[in-house]
Amino acid sequence: SEVPHEHDYVLDGEICVLDKTGRPDFGLLCKALSDVSLPFSFFAFDLLASFGQDLTWLPLRARKDVLSQAVESLNIEGLNFVDHFSDGEALA
Repeated sequence: SEVPHEHDYVLDGEICVLDKTGRPDFGLLCKALSDVSLPFSFFAFDLLASFGQDLTWLPLRARKDVLSQAVESLNIEGLNFVDHFSDGEALA
């Protein structure tokens, strides 16, 4: 069995390339696959496991709390925490 690394997480999220206004742009994502000068961002929505422990049995809000702390502790450029939204229309 594998020994967990210092930061061993299974995240659910989406890889994006952002346009000049900071919004995800699928066309730029396609271009970035062949142009390494375009930076990728990862938007983490959920934390499914941590250090080999399945967290899917926890309520989403609890997983989001742990995810927020994990993203902050990792301090990786381009890794972003996506907070909980109860109003889907606010995302439009």
